[in-house]
Amino acid sequence: MRSCAPFMVELPLAGRRIVVTRAAAQAGEMLERLRGLGAEAIALPLLAIAPPADPAPLAAAVAELDRYDGIVFSSANAVAAVRARLTPGRRPRAWICAAGEATAAAVRGQLGWDADVVPAEYGAEGVVAALEGVPVAGCSILFPRAAGARDLIPAALARRGARVTSVEAYRTEMPAEAAAAARRLLPGAAAVVFTSPST
Repeated sequence: MRSCAPFMVELPLAGRRIVVTRAAAQAGEMLERLRGLGAEAIALPLLAIAPPADPAPLAAAVAELDRYDGIVFSSANAVAAVRARLTPGRRPRAWICAAGEATAAAVRGQLGWDADVVPAEYGAEGVVAALEGVPVAGCSILFPRAAGARDLIPAALARRGARVTSVEAYRTEMPAEAAAAARRLLPGAAAVVFTSPST
């Protein structure tokens, strides 16, 4: 007699533990996709988003938004920080650059604005390359950023004659429990996913 056992498909990541180091609030989609491929996908948030050490410079920059000719968002976290200080419905006269598609989606979803410049390559180098076609000499550009972020974007814009206001929009911190969780989860992991230089 023939067996009627159901046809089983071997998923490509079946039985493999994959640790995702992204901040907890941002890891959901990646975890779902990895689980859909059969992985034991586990979140290990190595970063937590915290407000800037001094919120005054960002608040002042957002209050004077109309004096800027351009705004460069390097992450969705920077978008959220600006949104938290912005009067609802307010729109800048500035052009908007978003560092990638996810950041552009955050600009659209959280602020209701459209990004004018979205680089093909995600990251600071991609932003610098994408802005090469934008005349920036003599322009005032707001760059809300993470504490300790690289100076590549503001330095490149300043070399081309822009006046860049670079303000701390947020900080990243390691959650208190992260070290103990890493010691528990990393042994035996088939892969660890890093989504930023900070992690």
